[in-house]
Amino acid sequence: MLEVTKIGTKNYTYFAPLLFEQMDADQKAILPDDGFVRIGVIDDGVACGAANFQVEETTAQLVSVYVTEKHRRKGAATALFDTFTELAEKKNIIALSVSCAKENEDLNAFLDAMGFQLFDSASAYGFTLSDVAECRVLLADMKRALDQRRENWQEVFSFRELQPYQQMEFRQYMKNNGWGTEWLREGEFAPDLSFVVLDIKKKIVAFMICSKQEEGVNIDLLYGAGKGPTALLLLFAELYRTLKKHGQEDLKITYLAENPQMEALGQRLFGEHLEKVTSLIYAIRLLEA
Repeated sequence: MLEVTKIGTKNYTYFAPLLFEQMDADQKAILPDDGFVRIGVIDDGVACGAANFQVEETTAQLVSVYVTEKHRRKGAATALFDTFTELAEKKNIIALSVSCAKENEDLNAFLDAMGFQLFDSASAYGFTLSDVAECRVLLADMKRALDQRRENWQEVFSFRELQPYQQMEFRQYMKNNGWGTEWLREGEFAPDLSFVVLDIKKKIVAFMICSKQEEGVNIDLLYGAGKGPTALLLLFAELYRTLKKHGQEDLKITYLAENPQMEALGQRLFGEHLEKVTSLIYAIRLLEA
């Protein structure tokens, strides 16, 4: 019989592998103080599923969900979502959102059956860095951006290079502007490959959040506050320099399909080197509060 439980300090280590979260050398894990709601499923004393939700005021987003292959299509995933819905009613959460690959037919079918409304919302594009290295226009643009940053008083720093108080301010900046802070969680997040452009007043004008994947490096989030491309080019120039230094050849860039400015930038920067990798599905379910 399936038993659903809220994951806390005492049982976090038990479910951490199902949440793809880090363990130490003794196979123990410390529950992050990130405000996420974690729910686990146990079957006959064995952890068989877990889900991780980020709550932002009256909305929530599914960060991760995993059910062991043996327990799929046996009600474990449904139990996780139903339990979260019950908790959501107590917390006055009115909507739950999920994003996943369009190719993940099983999850898409499950979300549809659970009453989610599905939308095609994003496309992922990829290219090989060694190919782009031969693109003279791109490299010339990057060099020009590096030259112009002195005139614009812009400097680019990796997240790791930021002072602790600046890292804290950046987290707050992301939270205040609706991005949340899950992008900066330990694990796949790459602080050496994530960059922030600051102006003379140390104000954020652009940033790039990257994560390390088995197939290469993924750009998870990219933002530029100004209309000009200089700050964004600075980010790509620094990423290019760092990856080249470490011999990294593969890179993916992702951006929302309905963001014409980002799509135009991607085409301008990488042109013929861009190849569509996958499409993402955005799903939302209104909960009864």
